[in-house]
Amino acid sequence: MHLGIDIGTSKVAAVIVSQSGQIIAASSVPSHADTERGATRSEQRVTAILDAVDRAVLALPSSSREEVTAIGLTGQMHGVVCMSGNDFSPLITWEDGRCAPEEFSNYLMSKNITGLKTGFGCATLAWFAKNDPLFLNRYASAGTIQDLLAALLVGSSRMITDPSDAASWGCFLLKERKWDVDALHALSIPITLMPEIKGGGCALGQLTAARAGQWGMSPSVTVCNPIGDNQASVYATLQNPSEEMGITLGTGGQLSIVVDGFPNSSELCTGAEIRPFIGDQYLIVAASLCGGSAMRWLAESIASFCEKITGSPPDVSSIYPLLDSEGLSLFPGALTVGTSFRGERFDLSRRGVISGLSMDNFTIGELACGIARGTVTTLMDMFPRQLLQGRKRVVASGNGVRKLALVRKAIEHEFQLPLVLAEDREEAAYGAARIAGLSTT
Repeated sequence: MHLGIDIGTSKVAAVIVSQSGQIIAASSVPSHADTERGATRSEQRVTAILDAVDRAVLALPSSSREEVTAIGLTGQMHGVVCMSGNDFSPLITWEDGRCAPEEFSNYLMSKNITGLKTGFGCATLAWFAKNDPLFLNRYASAGTIQDLLAALLVGSSRMITDPSDAASWGCFLLKERKWDVDALHALSIPITLMPEIKGGGCALGQLTAARAGQWGMSPSVTVCNPIGDNQASVYATLQNPSEEMGITLGTGGQLSIVVDGFPNSSELCTGAEIRPFIGDQYLIVAASLCGGSAMRWLAESIASFCEKITGSPPDVSSIYPLLDSEGLSLFPGALTVGTSFRGERFDLSRRGVISGLSMDNFTIGELACGIARGTVTTLMDMFPRQLLQGRKRVVASGNGVRKLALVRKAIEHEFQLPLVLAEDREEAAYGAARIAGLSTT
């Protein structure tokens, strides 16, 4: 059996998968790791995340844990954490905005650095190199949070990353799959801090005896190199990648297709990214900062309005069925909504837009309907339409899709393709477990 662990933005998920790919057991626990939130900061406590990993794993049946032979890891991309021995920096997440101000953007331009966005690991490291170099001097190695977990599981003092996570940091040569050393030098990022790049899912070593004892596993368990959560989810959900596209709506959103060989970047739209995938394949991905959180924003806003009027807010979870039923009754609706409420990585100043308003259609149902469709069209508008042609179905995953039939209907309507809901609820953890199985067979 194989264990897959996914370190998300707000939770940790763990699954145990059989050799045939069947999920034997699954768990999910909140991490409660946020320490700083705001327009320019998003940091999390590493100790809280590691505690959540332990809780998620130990929530799985001990009889299944005893049979685990390999561990696959995945997690939130773009973020960065530094380590030196048992000293860890905070995890600075993909939502961090400290590199967004115009002054820092101008600094990057002065160094002829393009495509490096706030929240990307190398942008964060460049910010510290410029503003607080002593911070970087404290640490020996940097990586993603899943890279840190892998290092701890095998007892390594340095982190190793894979091409998918490395690419999410920027300063990475996609075609060559290696760090852009010239860019790192230009930004004064210490080369010694950067993690070595190895293939996603390759064996890194065996589980330490201490961790094996804690988790009730054999110390002969193989720990595999982590892979980005987007790639892990796509691997878990697409059965026939040449004919399918994958859409995931969690906090953010992703629309992904798999292509063989390195694609022609000149044909891509603003907002579409090329990301490494398994082997020689690549993903083309449109990623929005506001996916499923757009509908959550609407539900929370309604609850807030009710509290102002009545003094007692409704349970936010009770609002989702209302959004679903009211939106479906009016579908496709009269409102057009652009859901870039939090900006987009390629333009953080972009904002959401609601058009088509009249005195008759400013209703909960119309807003829900417009947001459901807008969540999908915001992603589609970042994607080269010619690459969507020839696909025969959409495979959807994430809580933003599972919660609301309205969102599922919007996906089918906008793509004019049948929708298949991914079978496995913890897609990224499941994908990581399957990839670990590939590497150890």
